[in-house]
Amino acid sequence: MIKDQKLIARIEKGIDDFDKQEALKERVLRNAFVQNQHIDEDTAIIRVTLLNTFYSTRLNNTESESKTIDVKTMALRIVAKPELESMLHSKNAEERIAAFRYIATGSDEDIKRYNAAWSFASKYCSFCNAADFPIMDSYARAALCDLNDKYSFYDQKITPAKLEDYNTFCTVHKRFLESLPNRPNGEQYTHKLVDKYLWYSKKYGL
Repeated sequence: MIKDQKLIARIEKGIDDFDKQEALKERVLRNAFVQNQHIDEDTAIIRVTLLNTFYSTRLNNTESESKTIDVKTMALRIVAKPELESMLHSKNAEERIAAFRYIATGSDEDIKRYNAAWSFASKYCSFCNAADFPIMDSYARAALCDLNDKYSFYDQKITPAKLEDYNTFCTVHKRFLESLPNRPNGEQYTHKLVDKYLWYSKKYGL
């Protein structure tokens, strides 16, 4: 258990500052991601466009010859798998990860055509089911490595490159979460709360 009260204070400040700065965007995204077992094209493209804009997931805004997938194609990929929403909320971890990988890579033809959209996929999955999908991006990977160097909550050395594997990233994220005491208000930390701190700490040097 991590007992560094200065770290806890920084985590609480990061969460509080994130909420103050990002409240409107988060509310709009939560409304867009209200659970719906069968989303249509309109809903999908709203979700993908908002997420790409607010969270800088770096999808292309228009179709092109680029290896980076565009928002319309990503939305159609999501709609093309009607069972995706139920997979994202499955109690089976393998099924959830299969949904994540599908969003990131798509079909065999997509894999040949586009680069994998791992960061976008983790953010999309998180807004569908934050309890099981931590957000993976460069800020989160770097922050977790720095924290593990200092607090050794994970039983081996990690690097940002190792954390590009989402299963490994989820394991490390969970270990950090489980190493924290309850919040000062008595509540437990969640993946979503840790996500807020990791992003804010790296972006603003908290």
